[in-house]
Amino acid sequence: MQTAPRCIPTVLRPTLLIFLLCMATRGALAQTFTVEFRRWADPPLVKTRFGVYQTPLARLPRLLRSCRLLREVGVQDLRYEVGWGKPDALACSQVYGTAAQLRYDFVPIDALVAELKGNGVRPLLAIGYCPDPLKRRAEWSAWKDMPSDLEAWEEVVRQYAGHLRGSAGPSAPLYEVWNEPDLPPQVFFTGTPDDYGALYAGAARGIREGDGDALVGGPAAAWDLRFLNAMRGSPMDFASIHAYGNFPVQLGMIRDALRDRPDLPILLTEYASYASFPPDGPHSRHQAAALFFRDVQGMLRYPDLAKVYWAQWLDAGDGPGMGLVTWDGHRKAIFNALKLYSMMPVDRCAVIPDGSNGIGVMASADDRSAAVVIWNEQQADRTVTLRLRDLPFRAGKEELYRIDAQHASYVDNPTSEMLEPTETQLFRRAGVLSRTLSIPGESVVFLRLLPSRPLPAPVLPSPGTYVRTHYWFADRASPAYADFDPRTWTARLGMGDRETGTALIAVVMDDPAPTLVLRVKRDGPFARIDRHSLFGVRIDFRSHDGRYGQSALVHGGLYDPLGDASLPWGTRAAPSRVLHLAGLSTGRPVTLSLKRVAPADWDGTRVIISFILRDAGRNSRARIELTRAPGRGVPTSLFNQAVRQRQ
Repeated sequence: MQTAPRCIPTVLRPTLLIFLLCMATRGALAQTFTVEFRRWADPPLVKTRFGVYQTPLARLPRLLRSCRLLREVGVQDLRYEVGWGKPDALACSQVYGTAAQLRYDFVPIDALVAELKGNGVRPLLAIGYCPDPLKRRAEWSAWKDMPSDLEAWEEVVRQYAGHLRGSAGPSAPLYEVWNEPDLPPQVFFTGTPDDYGALYAGAARGIREGDGDALVGGPAAAWDLRFLNAMRGSPMDFASIHAYGNFPVQLGMIRDALRDRPDLPILLTEYASYASFPPDGPHSRHQAAALFFRDVQGMLRYPDLAKVYWAQWLDAGDGPGMGLVTWDGHRKAIFNALKLYSMMPVDRCAVIPDGSNGIGVMASADDRSAAVVIWNEQQADRTVTLRLRDLPFRAGKEELYRIDAQHASYVDNPTSEMLEPTETQLFRRAGVLSRTLSIPGESVVFLRLLPSRPLPAPVLPSPGTYVRTHYWFADRASPAYADFDPRTWTARLGMGDRETGTALIAVVMDDPAPTLVLRVKRDGPFARIDRHSLFGVRIDFRSHDGRYGQSALVHGGLYDPLGDASLPWGTRAAPSRVLHLAGLSTGRPVTLSLKRVAPADWDGTRVIISFILRDAGRNSRARIELTRAPGRGVPTSLFNQAVRQRQ
């Protein structure tokens, strides 16, 4: 007997439809990512890139108390607006007296710089505004005006830089002249671009005379790069601009303006992922952590972006504002996101794919830990499966961290401020580890794996005193990158996905150790693409007359004597000596006695050490660690190799 077809009651049809849609959508939202820990990926997760910005509105005791948190989060750089003459700023009355008889109160800035130094943080001081003795009028807003006496202005800056010389640590502070002089309608400056050019020229002269090793730049622009053009002809070590949620636009604009200045790195001296900051808005909640990682991943793709100062460090008032830390010292979600980034090893690992459908993934590893961060930019929850291949250790402990509405986000949940593991378990590697994780909307999940026998971080003896870094961007659109970390004395160079290009960076060093050791790890083809192909390290020696007359280049085989080995600093000519040391290609430590390669007129105090990778083939990359030789015994076998005098 044939039965009649069953009909679904009308009232149940919407429910069934929703159920079927949910099942289909759930399948579509489940994503799989494979992490290959044995494969390096570009660019590395360098820690020198990301600092914080602090307004001058915080009072000194509160600001000093917050400095201990800078060390906790791994921050190495802080931008601070000095705020001379601005009545609500900490430094308002630091300069007093008259234009003819200037006087100074350095107590507040000395306390801040000393506290930063104690926590390993280098200051960038945005100097301005118009000091009280140089104001043209009595109104409150006179701090925005051009100083009445530019010679006195230059003297203020000279005295300030001279006073702080040596107080910030081995490396001098960076100085940025004024703040957003272009922001309409005359929010911070009432002058024209030409006025700013004159203001900048005097400040640059004063800084160089006060501290010859200090770095100076500007214009800390909001958008109008006529103010950058007005700086031309004056000393300039960096170009700075601000962005709020639109860094690709701002960086593209300033890159175009710097096409003829390959020596200038870009500093994004104010940045936030948001353009507006309503009370208790997403910038203070877990959403900001997800956007932090989105933006970090994007910013790392700009090799000429040397530093980013996240806006801002402390809230400017009692309610949740735009800070990483609340006014009364509580850690927000974005603070914890920056802390997670600091916990990741620098050397990046391949992730396939590295993101899709609103999910982003980055991974890194060394012999002490491995880490994977996953962020969900969408409002909907997602399910992610991680396949972990070739972990650097066979067994250990897993720690899972979360930043979401319930975890590590003080404004969302005041009972969960600290970044702590939500889950831990032991693991033993047997092929590929697989982990399935739920990622709430606009949230972050972080997986860290530690070996059963934790290895302490190596403490390598410093090879000398860090002074500054030299940059060179032959093609700002090239993916070739070069970074140097003065804390670890490590350079990382890479060609990116192009056959040819130049990755070049240098460190200026004082009081170098008599014998240096180079430890090199390479990856990729390191092919001889043309006669300019080169991988090496060059040392330029300063002579007693303050000039650089001679240099020595060491290479591991990727070098052509007919190629161009000149550099834009130091001697600026071809190297005086060339040494072929196999360790640069085999990975064996390379020991280099400076006395054996230095010219007779070397002053014995200062050298420039350059790290060079050029035209070496797609995905060629290297890590070079610089340290000093232990003990007094210096192996000489490496120097029995041919050392030829370049004609």
